Amino acid sequence: MKVRITHLKAPWPSGAVVGSVLEMEAVTPAFTGKCVEVGEDVEVTLEYQAPPPLLPVGAVLADAIEAAGLPAGDGSGLSDVEAQAAAERSALEAQAAKGTKGKAKQ
Repeated sequence: MKVRITHLKAPWPSGAVVGSVLEMEAVTPAFTGKCVEVGEDVEVTLEYQAPPPLLPVGAVLADAIEAAGLPAGDGSGLSDVEAQAAAERSALEAQAAKGTKGKAKQ
């Protein structure tokens, strides 16, 4: 399908201007309302290539963790941090309980 750009607030290719004509497989939500379909006889003035599909978030995070040189962990998310927080919380609660018992005796 060929479309004419009517608004620039979309991820158009570099060089796009209002009035540019390009060919797309389909109008995705990012382009909805920002272009109008034109006839097949209208000349294409701008080349468009669909962006590559997005990677799953887990794969992106794994690559970032590896690039940063961090340990990969067991894939359970923040379990090490959560375990440390739970241990610190228990220690603080125990300390607070000891402090409360001392104050009750006074």
